[in-house]
Amino acid sequence: MNLGAQQPLPKETASLEEAAKATSAQVRTLFDMNQGDRGRLVSDSIPQSQRPLLEAMGMCGDCELRICHNVGSCVLEVGGQRVGLSEEIAATLRILPLDS
Repeated sequence: MNLGAQQPLPKETASLEEAAKATSAQVRTLFDMNQGDRGRLVSDSIPQSQRPLLEAMGMCGDCELRICHNVGSCVLEVGGQRVGLSEEIAATLRILPLDS
């Protein structure tokens, strides 16, 4: 048994890795998106210090949102409600675009 040789990954694992890479390549900042675009918040991008406040405003991990305004500060629609974010906080968040 050669422990130094790498075994090929099972087909399912390789497909999952490819899907993860493709998804990662699609992730955008709020400022890369256009007004009216929809996306899903990437929960890992929420700063730990801001998490309680953002969750109280309905911005929980992986929630769906719509860009209402993203020049300077950012206004998002989350769960039918509009939420305003400072440019500093908005710049840290990452979004996975959804088809409109």
